[in-house]
Amino acid sequence: MNSRFLVKFAIVALVALLSALPAFAGTINVSSSCSLAEAIDNANDDAQTHSDCPAGSGNDIINMPATASTLRLSATLPAISSFITINGRGWTISGDGDNDGDGDTRLFLISSGKLTINNMTLTKAHANNAAGNGGAIRINAGALELNNSVMSDNSVDGHGGAIFVAGSGTTATIFNSRFSNNKTIGSADGGAIYNHGNLTVSRSAFNGNRGQGAGYAGAIYASSSSGSTTISNSTFYGNSASRGGAVYASGGTVKLLHVTITNNTAGSNGGGGVYTSASGVEIKNSLLSGNTGDDCRQTSTVTGVNTNLIRTGNCGTPFSSADPRLPSSVTGSPPYFALPSNSPAVNAVACLAGVTVDQVGTSRPQPAGGSCDIGAFELVGAAPTATSTPTNTPTAMPTPTSTPTPTNTQTPTATATATATPTATATATATATATATNTLTSTATNMPINTPTPTNTPINTPTPTSTATNTPTSTPVPTGTPVLAPTRDDRDNQRATRIVAHPSWTPTTSFTKTPAPSTCLTLTDHIRISNITHSTQCRQVDSNGIGNAEVLALGFRDGVDVWGWVLPNMQICFEGDSGSFRFLDAATAPRAVSELPAVGRGGMICTTINRPGTVALVNGPPAPAPSATPPVYQSLSGCMVTTAFILNFRAAPAGDVIDVVPYNVTLTALERTDGWFKVDYHGARGWISAVYVEPVGACG
Repeated sequence: MNSRFLVKFAIVALVALLSALPAFAGTINVSSSCSLAEAIDNANDDAQTHSDCPAGSGNDIINMPATASTLRLSATLPAISSFITINGRGWTISGDGDNDGDGDTRLFLISSGKLTINNMTLTKAHANNAAGNGGAIRINAGALELNNSVMSDNSVDGHGGAIFVAGSGTTATIFNSRFSNNKTIGSADGGAIYNHGNLTVSRSAFNGNRGQGAGYAGAIYASSSSGSTTISNSTFYGNSASRGGAVYASGGTVKLLHVTITNNTAGSNGGGGVYTSASGVEIKNSLLSGNTGDDCRQTSTVTGVNTNLIRTGNCGTPFSSADPRLPSSVTGSPPYFALPSNSPAVNAVACLAGVTVDQVGTSRPQPAGGSCDIGAFELVGAAPTATSTPTNTPTAMPTPTSTPTPTNTQTPTATATATATPTATATATATATATATNTLTSTATNMPINTPTPTNTPINTPTPTSTATNTPTSTPVPTGTPVLAPTRDDRDNQRATRIVAHPSWTPTTSFTKTPAPSTCLTLTDHIRISNITHSTQCRQVDSNGIGNAEVLALGFRDGVDVWGWVLPNMQICFEGDSGSFRFLDAATAPRAVSELPAVGRGGMICTTINRPGTVALVNGPPAPAPSATPPVYQSLSGCMVTTAFILNFRAAPAGDVIDVVPYNVTLTALERTDGWFKVDYHGARGWISAVYVEPVGACG
């Protein structure tokens, strides 16, 4: 083989290899001599089409000037036809070219490729009927990625006040951004976004957006031919439309995961929060409350409803319909509603796979290993109560020793703190092009995206302060020696540490973190609650918490709000021997009021409920003594229970302890009676408290 052939072969191989490699990215800096329009042209062309700017090359990066200001456009920028990233560096691009307060032009059109926009405000753009849908951005083909940005005061004569995602194969991804005061004009849909393709929104906020006239969807419209719409860890408030004040779903696959939707408005029965006429809608772990025109309206079945807090509407039976006690104002940027520690949305539901943080970036759940909060916000510091596993140091006579005790550990948490937006001190004029006239001014004020600044917030974190060491001696621990173990005394529902016998246990040194007890067990001493689960939650309420004139007129004395998993015949007792009860049903809006039976039990007046709501004790006659009726036993099929603590295993309800059942063990439940489950544990059948288990299935 001659050398000339080898050289030709090597050249051909090298050319093939280089053509297979990805193109290197070019960087173009916008300046007084290189306009944004010229930079986009060069990036699209991968050439130095305009000599004032460097040539584009592959996936190009365009940087705005370091000193943020406002760029006003009198015409739309060149259509995006390649892969371009614009680093906004706090700049504002306005479609109000003549600065008269009205939008004059759309800002971006994506015809192919992908446009990524970082840290930029896009405002006062407008698309008229001739320009078509999409006030600020229209995606005909390709993709948009919007990060850490603001879209405000944009409008359109058609659909999509801020963004229009045109059709199959088009994609828009929104992250950590805010959409405010965008609108459709006339009776078009999607005040902020109209999705006809594929849309993903996360950790963002939508407020003040409007579908005007007879338009649907104040914020986001998922059209009948859309591919998918997924919204997670985001907040919607103050949006409005005739239907779907925040979100309208008419087709495609629509998912709302850990979303907070409140104070939005639609017409009567129009779904002020969400309106759906599509069959592929899933709403999970989301909070819909305080919306005008119902929180959720459906004409086809929404799935996942039993994991949500939804107060009004016809979207099935939610996990809770109690008042979430949201604050009156938002905080942070993008804005969110921070849950108070006494909200029924806190530590309420199982976490969702793939949703590992909340809107502000806090890890879910808090604390690790617990349940997740409902909605876009995860409260830090609502930690479950920890119990210690005491350790024995064997000697000739076994002497139990304990005790790891919690100490306070400083843990940094993120607090959103606004940072100053730099203001330009000079005026620069970019070279005009046939496509757009770019004028750089320093007159507008940017809407900042605030960067969270860590602050030290003390959180009680269980930390062992001492560790016992097992030192074997010549005397082993005899079989059946009592071992000190944290258990629950099932008879009075109070935390107790008791001596129990278990032949298979040996001394260990460990610290076990177990879930928090139900808040129903932490009320004042004059209120007693029984027949509950770990997921049943309670809060004492005063006259303001009742908020019902009919009940208050009867002589209100005390009350308890109940939400979460409510077992049949949950018992609520108040100290005293006279009175009557009223029940405010959480499943209706406004809450329907009914009378509950009252009985006297050893210096307390008691009643029972079967579903979430508020129990109010009002003035009334002496309570009658309970009739001596035998307990009711219900056979079960298809019921499983998981222990939330180490539990006593009893021969009968409240009977002798015959064994103990470890924490986090799932058992088949065979039978139940008031406050107790009969279970099969390693072939033995006995009773455990229903208070400290999580039931799953047909458990009565």
